[in-house]
Amino acid sequence: MSAEEVKVEEPKVEEVPAAATAEEEEHEEKTKKLREEEEEDEDPLYDLSNPDVTTKYNTCGEVCNAALKTVLSMIKEGADVFEICKAGDAFIVSEAAKHYNKRAKLDENDKKAMNKKQLEAAEVKNEGRVVLKGIAFPTCLSINEVAGHFSPMKQDTKQLKAGDVVKVDLGVHLDGFISQAAHTVVVPGTEETTESVKKSNLKLDGEGKISDRRADVVLAAWTAAEAALRKMEVGATNNQVTEVIKKVGEEFKVNGVCGVLGHQLKRNCIDGKRTIICRENPEHSLMEKVNAHTFKLNEVYCVDIMMSTGEGKCKELPDFRHTIYKRTDESYILKTPKGRQFMSEVNSKFRYMPFSLRSIEDEGAARIGINEAKRHEILFEYPVMTEKRNETVAQFKFTVLLLANGVKKITGFTELTPAGVAGTEGNALLQSQYNCDGNEELKELLNKAVGNKKRRNKKSKADKEA
Repeated sequence: MSAEEVKVEEPKVEEVPAAATAEEEEHEEKTKKLREEEEEDEDPLYDLSNPDVTTKYNTCGEVCNAALKTVLSMIKEGADVFEICKAGDAFIVSEAAKHYNKRAKLDENDKKAMNKKQLEAAEVKNEGRVVLKGIAFPTCLSINEVAGHFSPMKQDTKQLKAGDVVKVDLGVHLDGFISQAAHTVVVPGTEETTESVKKSNLKLDGEGKISDRRADVVLAAWTAAEAALRKMEVGATNNQVTEVIKKVGEEFKVNGVCGVLGHQLKRNCIDGKRTIICRENPEHSLMEKVNAHTFKLNEVYCVDIMMSTGEGKCKELPDFRHTIYKRTDESYILKTPKGRQFMSEVNSKFRYMPFSLRSIEDEGAARIGINEAKRHEILFEYPVMTEKRNETVAQFKFTVLLLANGVKKITGFTELTPAGVAGTEGNALLQSQYNCDGNEELKELLNKAVGNKKRRNKKSKADKEA
């Protein structure tokens, strides 16, 4: 009897550790491979050790901030989302066109990419290359529970209402060097139309302030972005930034949105493999965790903070037309003439950057080609994601340079309500019952100064007197 019991139990005892070991080995092997890929640093020609590259990032950040400010100024009750997104994209294109209009000299990488005949022709003509520039990420306006990537076509548009929490997200590139930004505002009501305010969900307290959960989540996301910025320094890790974001969410009684990633930015690469996750999904398996890494000198990151009044587990919006795509490295020739026409335009205009279907000249060609392109994995889709109904999501995103003389934030604003921007007065009314004053670690971090380190004057007192 006891012998039979042992025989029955033996496999059960052995099965669990065997399966666990296999999963751990598989995970370790995958992690090692990913880590090796992540350790491939940016080419010195294209990182911040090159002053020209730093200048391009700074200029790109200025264009990005100007575009963000322009879009925010258009946010008001009754405004059309499609028209705002279209205007935001047009502004980026026109402003980017003002910079780097002379041909750039061919660098070593340009020459390596050419064959012998192309190189000889370039040397004979003594011509450089055209500097590409424009939209790095299409303008998006995601409202209330919609978490991101809402950049509609005209037939799918919406009108803004007083009290809506609107997330503006966009990106710019100059010569492939990228800057991104996102900002959240509350749409103010119009004083002229009292009836519209009554019908809206813009409910104020006795002092005329928004003090409900919308205030909590917007202020939580803003505070988390400020804390994350102060953690972004050479020698720190991505996990430390994620931990700080989590702690801020706990103080404001909101949740980070699972799976939202900030990426290292490289030339012509908006989604580098070194990432900062806003919040890992506790339900995901060991295989789906973000690898830890240490921030290095001359790296560039886009930090994306997204907070929710709900559980923070957003899902793809069903039966909805997604409009933002990005070219992958896969190759396939589509079967239909219209599909090939569509992909030809994508390859010539948007080889490296995400694009909106609004930017495609022939909408009919796009409609035919898009499904086949997705099926053969030559396009990656950015789906519209949403929280549960009646919940609210807030987002702030900024681009940061890790320089030798300190950390520099080149996109995003220094205040929650950008000075001089019409239509964002609602943010001045936000008042949460929560803050980080009770958490000494966060309080100290948030009081930390951000910016370039001051260079000390090494002259001695005697030298100064002389």
